[in-house]
Amino acid sequence: MLSHSTALKLHGRSRFGGPLRRHAVIPRHRFIGAVWCLVAMLLLAGDEVRAQFTFAEDVASNYNGSGEPTFGTGGNGGSGFEAWSFTTGGSAGGFIGNPADAGIGGMSTESFGLFANPTNSGNFIDVDRDLASAIQIGDTFSFDWGVNFDADGPGTKGFNLYVGGVEVINVDMAGSETITVNGTDTGFGYGTNVMTWSFYYADATTLVVTANDRDGSGSYSNNFTVAGGIDAFQWYAAQLSTNSTDQRQPYYNNLLVTNSGVYDVATERTESRYLTGSGSLAKTGVGTLIISGTSNNFTGTVGITNGAIRATTDNALGATNGATTVESGATLEVSGGITLADDMTITGNGVDGGGALRSLGDGENTLSGTITLGGDARINVDAPLGSVTALAGWGTNDFTVEPAATTLTIFSQTATTMTMSGTPGIGDTLGGYLPVS
Repeated sequence: MLSHSTALKLHGRSRFGGPLRRHAVIPRHRFIGAVWCLVAMLLLAGDEVRAQFTFAEDVASNYNGSGEPTFGTGGNGGSGFEAWSFTTGGSAGGFIGNPADAGIGGMSTESFGLFANPTNSGNFIDVDRDLASAIQIGDTFSFDWGVNFDADGPGTKGFNLYVGGVEVINVDMAGSETITVNGTDTGFGYGTNVMTWSFYYADATTLVVTANDRDGSGSYSNNFTVAGGIDAFQWYAAQLSTNSTDQRQPYYNNLLVTNSGVYDVATERTESRYLTGSGSLAKTGVGTLIISGTSNNFTGTVGITNGAIRATTDNALGATNGATTVESGATLEVSGGITLADDMTITGNGVDGGGALRSLGDGENTLSGTITLGGDARINVDAPLGSVTALAGWGTNDFTVEPAATTLTIFSQTATTMTMSGTPGIGDTLGGYLPVS
């Protein structure tokens, strides 16, 4: 083990699948304050699977039952959202009802409904709600919206989305069957099918809005420029005609904030949210994804195909039954004096040759899972800032190599290295305990 004044230990036996190079390189290094402990057997790799994470959700069936919150100001039966806030005037309000009563199909028998009748100018309802945190790049905010007859006369119904208090999306249905997005006709015809509206935050300035046509004949998709992620929304209804009253009331349900699990990071991004469920995580893009969640327990795999993931907590990579794969040219960084028990497969030299596995010089980091070499691979232990030590000699704890070798190279960023030459065979010693002072 490499400790504050000792060295780097490699524990375990390696079952490699290819020829071992004639020499392994072990650096002279600044080791104080960093621990990189490999405690495992090296086996074979698995495939990457991608799925989805859910960060916020709510449904109408969470409300108005015995012991449940009320659908009204201060009520909150969901997760990842703040409480509801109602503003009403005249004859208007919210309720939990069955959209089928309004002739709307495909929605739960318990959905959120709004009324604001009759067409008097004072009858309106605005239902506002903040997200617990703004959606991040790669996230999708979505919900179901069901309407039948138009508002008739001067009435209107629909919803707004906000970024930092600024309205960025308005979807509206007024005195005809026309549904508009920011004033532009979607082309939807009359129908009574539920519409699922989705808002995908594609990059720092792009929100992709999609929905299915309520007549079942088509869909809507368009890109809008935004200055950030959606952080609030509003449902509304006003001056709805009393002619066929129930058929004019709008319904909503199935609020979700999700992520596909694919993190395409160009520079640097931190994911501190709780990652749970059966989803998997895939890291693409040349940047670094910093995962800092302390309770992550997702059971899917982690695949790093480009750039780096920096794990800063013991549970950053989820449950240990989901294997981690670091592909050639990518890096898994371990930071903060943590212990990762995840099984993993590594290949290549990592980002800029800095190691497929890299222990940053900011604490004692330990790997205790099964590590598979998918090909020649490099592992790096960074020097702690401000410490300078020198290699003193060999100890007695050996790292044993078994037949047929893929190269495992332990190296540093310093210019001076120690090279061990020879042709290791079964039972031969590749490296050992490197005490430093």
